Amino acid sequence: KVDPKLLKFSKWTRRGRGGKRAKIFSLLRGRFVKAVFPKGKKAKLAIGATLRAAAPHQLSRRKHAVGTKYEGRTVIVQKDDFRVKRMSRKAGTLVVFVVDASGSMALNRMNAAKGASVELLAEAYKSRDKISLIAFHGDRAEVLVPPTKSMALTKNR
Repeated sequence: KVDPKLLKFSKWTRRGRGGKRAKIFSLLRGRFVKAVFPKGKKAKLAIGATLRAAAPHQLSRRKHAVGTKYEGRTVIVQKDDFRVKRMSRKAGTLVVFVVDASGSMALNRMNAAKGASVELLAEAYKSRDKISLIAFHGDRAEVLVPPTKSMALTKNR
């Protein structure tokens, strides 16, 4: 069984910056935050913002469209009107267990750390947290579980 103080400590450390987790901004994954000008090839089109950017120019564009292939169109959207979605998602936390593997209690400590890491992974599935387990003995250290989200990998090592 895992010491409840250890689990309480892990929850406390996650709060970090007053409960605010770091955010990752991208143009492809996450929750829509705001519309921005396109800066690359791949992005999600913000249709509402694009139409709002094009709306003030429609009268002049319709006048200039007479005699062209754009004549008769209800809305004329040009390249400068395009807006894409800026997305945001929470960044995961990496919890590293460093265990002293020297002495007679080493196996007991390793099992406690392994149990704690499995419980944290079960809790942290939604928050994208990762767990790592490092054992040290004297002046040597070994990575037993590299940073992972996988409970199966953590249990098997």
